[in-house]
Amino acid sequence: MKSYKTVLFLVTVIAVLGVVCLLFPKDGITIAGIKLRMPSISAVLAGGNQQEVDIEKIDKRRCTRAEAATYAKVKDKVRYYADFFSDSTMGFALPDGDIHFFDDFFARAENAAAEGKVVRILHYGDSQIEMDRMSDELRAYMQATFGGAGAGLLPFSQTIPCTSVSQYATGDFTRYASYGDSTVSRNHGHYGPMAKCCRVNSTASATINATKSDTRDEHLKSFSKVTVLFDNLSGNVAVSLTANGTTDQQVSTEMGVGSLSWKLDTAVTSARVTVQGVADVYGIMVDGDYGVSVDNISMRGASGHQIQMIDSALLARSFAEMNVGLILYQYGGNSVPYLHGKGNQEHYAKEMQRQLRILHHTCPDAKIIFIGPADMCRNSETGGLQTYPQLPGVIHELKTMALDNETAFWSMYDVMGGSGSMNTWVKNGLGGADYLHFSEKGARKMAGYLVDAFRTMYEFYLFKKDFAPEKFDKIWKEYSKQR
Repeated sequence: MKSYKTVLFLVTVIAVLGVVCLLFPKDGITIAGIKLRMPSISAVLAGGNQQEVDIEKIDKRRCTRAEAATYAKVKDKVRYYADFFSDSTMGFALPDGDIHFFDDFFARAENAAAEGKVVRILHYGDSQIEMDRMSDELRAYMQATFGGAGAGLLPFSQTIPCTSVSQYATGDFTRYASYGDSTVSRNHGHYGPMAKCCRVNSTASATINATKSDTRDEHLKSFSKVTVLFDNLSGNVAVSLTANGTTDQQVSTEMGVGSLSWKLDTAVTSARVTVQGVADVYGIMVDGDYGVSVDNISMRGASGHQIQMIDSALLARSFAEMNVGLILYQYGGNSVPYLHGKGNQEHYAKEMQRQLRILHHTCPDAKIIFIGPADMCRNSETGGLQTYPQLPGVIHELKTMALDNETAFWSMYDVMGGSGSMNTWVKNGLGGADYLHFSEKGARKMAGYLVDAFRTMYEFYLFKKDFAPEKFDKIWKEYSKQR
């Protein structure tokens, strides 16, 4: 076929499709019980009339968050922070507007060095956080600010590659998990704080190698404290740590949930843990001698119901052993496509409320933040990629639920630009081809926004410490209303 005929054919096809789009009924037609729709001409030309967001503008807003120090007068700083709290787009929404919400956590983090303790932040989430893509940015900030090292809590057997460490396990063990299609479940709920565990039946070993990547934070590249969290089922469990060419063994004779720890003379980049006996191993913690650790607990495909599947007494004992100070609970994205109608959205929020109440009960000294889902796009009936119409409603219900249950809320959807923003993120290499997930670059950008929110909260905490509590509350009440 000659080239001009090919061009003529394509033009004819496009013209015919254009006429069909123009004349096709707006509500579609039904043939043999099947509803057929065609996008409108305007939708095709406008790419679905999807909103574009200005990522550079978002970044500029992000950069101004750490500029409170430029204000010399107390009243100007108060107004600055009051503006931050009133802007729920970039910062945390706080229950009852409590500006002191994070004070206890920051105090614990500051005292960790003097007390020689590790304060833990548990970051629960779905596939948006797997491979440690978001948690490690928060970890880098927290450890640079309060001290600490290592990748934190790790499963005995890792099934998803992690950018912070490489792991492999050998020996006689069975893996159990409360999520995923290829796992073995347990009716009695003995999963541990990671919602999964490994039953060692006789002898098994786990080897952990810290990252050597030049692109990863230096705090991740070594660790000096190793803790094994387990449930002693046989009454005589021996756990050995091999590091720096030497092996040290400890024996546990007490039944039930407990832990064994090793503080090393020098930091190491690799270690092997060997368990002998019968025990459920809930995790291995690789940390610094003190400071903050951020634990990545990702669950691919999960909707956030896993906490209720874990035995509460076991969970409470585990949290106490771990010294948990803060919990991030990041879910919702996997459920959004199915939550049509306000009733379904309210029901899902109530299910998440149950998880938060269990966490508050089993870890009463920890603060909790619910992180709402990011923007998600799909092919619309009118043409083009558009945000799931139910997403804003889901986020509203989750935010209301969190604030009503002593939990802060942070909205990735609003931070990234709201409706249609995933389109722009994908165009800029920040979103995945499925228009649901972040790319690695996008996950790091979103994590950077989260770090900025924490940094501003900590700067505010330090600002308040210059005043007696009663005096500051009086100043805040006076000047925050004048902004």
